[in-house]
Amino acid sequence: MVAVSIVVAAWMGALIFSFRPSKTYGLQVTRAEFPAPNLITLTIENNGTGWVQVTYVYINNERQIITFPELFLSLDPGETKALNITYSWTSGYNYHFKTCFTRNSGVNINLDPQYYYKDFIAPTR
Repeated sequence: MVAVSIVVAAWMGALIFSFRPSKTYGLQVTRAEFPAPNLITLTIENNGTGWVQVTYVYINNERQIITFPELFLSLDPGETKALNITYSWTSGYNYHFKTCFTRNSGVNINLDPQYYYKDFIAPTR
């Protein structure tokens, strides 16, 4: 009986110590700038507790070529980075941005893409 109690206590202890709060994954486009006729700069913030990687950006449902030093834009929790997109925009028009990202649980990268949507209006010149 004592042996059973010890085994049950050890099993319960393992359950308690193996429980860890799950990470949250969030991405937010906080700003869009239109600095030149063929350039849009998005400010992207990781507002979750896990690492994320931006893989694609769509403008008005059209996949765009994105330019930054790495192959993909990686953001640690709380980190904010700028992302440049070569795009010929029109003054005063509304642009719909869809940002595709994957997340890292610490064990492996989840390849199930997540999306964040945001609209911005290009400034009038």
